[in-house]
Amino acid sequence: MRTLSPADWYALDHIVYNESRWKADALNPRGGACGLGQFWPCAKMSATLPDWRVQPLAQLRDYVIPYGRNKFGSLPNAWAYWCAHSRW
Repeated sequence: MRTLSPADWYALDHIVYNESRWKADALNPRGGACGLGQFWPCAKMSATLPDWRVQPLAQLRDYVIPYGRNKFGSLPNAWAYWCAHSRW
């Protein structure tokens, strides 16, 4: 994993806090999203990370950070999108 800049950490902290309150085992009963980044469907993450509930660092490394960077170009861009749309 690349080193995160202060701006990346700021964005990551705010995204994860708003999505899951930093609870690695968070599960949305309404939609079935799960984990720190509230990934949906949860079955996709649990297929590659069966013990996702107790693997917060793996969730960040394998899912949250790559998703923010790949979809939005950077974590600060992902946070800006989240602020504008109140979601990913």
